[in-house]
Amino acid sequence: MPDGLWRDWVLPDLPAQERRRGHYGWQIRHDVLDRAGASAQGGFAYMMGHGGQTVYLLPEQDAVVVRFGAQPQLLHSTLYELFD
Repeated sequence: MPDGLWRDWVLPDLPAQERRRGHYGWQIRHDVLDRAGASAQGGFAYMMGHGGQTVYLLPEQDAVVVRFGAQPQLLHSTLYELFD
């Protein structure tokens, strides 16, 4: 995927406040990991399925995380558990 398209569609440069409000567009949600003392920090994007499945895109960690689940988990706790 060309970098321009990637930045416009998947990981746009959004102001931190807009990310913290849970920006949503093009079927992708955007948020910020900012738990004090946690290893995982920074902006990220994610897509959620119906049964707890989630795909996270974390550019700060250079990672893609796929969570398969039978039920939803506390929002983003998978990431804090994985990177701490």
